[in-house]
Amino acid sequence: MDIRKLFYLVFLTAILTNCSSEPEMEKAFLDGRFTVADTLDNTGDFSGIQLIITYQENVDAEIDTLFNKKTNKDGVIKGI
Repeated sequence: MDIRKLFYLVFLTAILTNCSSEPEMEKAFLDGRFTVADTLDNTGDFSGIQLIITYQENVDAEIDTLFNKKTNKDGVIKGI
């Protein structure tokens, strides 16, 4: 096998192994708790605090919402 055929074989193998479908999206689990100082609110009800996490590839790209949840009464927020 001459060097040219070997080069094409290696090149074709590299292309085929690097071609794949969409990249698999990684998942993360968020688990946290929000509280408010007693001087601001002494009810102990921490519900309704909203956490929004977004991602934008660049300034021209659309904004993608990755996470959007509100806390429960205890201030707990969980999600994927």
